[in-house]
Amino acid sequence: MDAHWWSAWAPKLTAYSLLIRLLIDERISGKEFEALFLQLYQDDPTDWPVHVLDVLEGLFADVDELGVGRLGAVANPGRAESELRQRANAAFSRLSELTPALT
Repeated sequence: MDAHWWSAWAPKLTAYSLLIRLLIDERISGKEFEALFLQLYQDDPTDWPVHVLDVLEGLFADVDELGVGRLGAVANPGRAESELRQRANAAFSRLSELTPALT
C-alpha cells in the first residue's frame, strides 16, 4: 500500500480511514479501536451522504456487537477481535470505493 494512500481520501473520512487501517494492520488492538472509533463516531457532526453513513453505522454496529473492549462481554475475545478486523477491512474497502465521489 502506498505510504500516503490516505491523501486520495475525502478529508472528512481521513480520520476514519486511518483509524480503521491501524486496526486492520494490527497496530492497535480491538479494544483501542473500539474506544477511539466510538468516540470519533459519536462526536462527528458531519451530515454524511447516506451511502457513507450506512458503512459507518454498520461498523458502529459491528463494534457494539463484538464488544471486544468489554471484559467478559464475549466468550472468545481473540476470535471477536479477529472478526472485528475482518469487518473493519470490509468497511475500509467500501469506504475506499465511495471516497472519490466525496472529493
